[in-house]
Amino acid sequence: MWCDAHNHLHDSRLDPWRDDLLRQFPATGISAAVVNGTHPNDWSRVASLCRQHPALLPAFGIHPWQAPHRPPDWESTLESLLLQHPQASIGEIGLDAWIEGHNLADQSDLLLAQIRLASKLNRPVTIHCVRAWEPLRQFLLRHPMPPRGFLLHAFSGPPALIPFFVARGARFSFSPYFLHPRKAPARLAFQSIPLDRILIETDAPDLPPPADFGPFLLPGGFHDPRSLPAVATVLAADLGLSPQSLASITTTNFQQLFTP
Repeated sequence: MWCDAHNHLHDSRLDPWRDDLLRQFPATGISAAVVNGTHPNDWSRVASLCRQHPALLPAFGIHPWQAPHRPPDWESTLESLLLQHPQASIGEIGLDAWIEGHNLADQSDLLLAQIRLASKLNRPVTIHCVRAWEPLRQFLLRHPMPPRGFLLHAFSGPPALIPFFVARGARFSFSPYFLHPRKAPARLAFQSIPLDRILIETDAPDLPPPADFGPFLLPGGFHDPRSLPAVATVLAADLGLSPQSLASITTTNFQQLFTP
């Protein structure tokens, strides 16, 4: 069985297909998935979806793209929601220097507040980082991470930083997007990551695999988590493992990080 460590199944772009693809999870081999919110405006959708489907675990957080748009009461709202959902993690949060007009100082303040809340409530976190690996390294030098650990989702950072992140409790998830030829360096980096720190994800409906990869692409260029087993089979070959071995390893890693 496979566990999707990061997606956005609540996203309205998946509305026409969501019920059908969720019904197919058992046959596809997907046993669990973490559904990540990105702003207080979508947290209720995440919560509602996960209440309806026991295989889905909620994650609530403010994405760095949404940092300028957070409401004044976001922190109390987030803490209240996390207390209502003991199985929830905090995500998707992080740093992003790719987006136009980014303010890394403000993003860092937001990230720190969410990290401190995760430590207070003993929750893991899922971190987004794009073109901000050195700022993230500096952040981690100054601030301890939650004891439960954290996931660097769709990790494509410098391989030289992998030992640094491992020492601070990081896990790393492999994305379908890494099957694009231009992402070969990110794919290769996973051969340097300890097996007990590797997870797999889809980030659906975003970060799709190549168009010729399989029947999991949806109109509009989106995709859904049914691509996960096929993507994982490619990663297993890269790592010199059987798909069954990788399934066992990543399921254990998923449970250790996300299951209280």
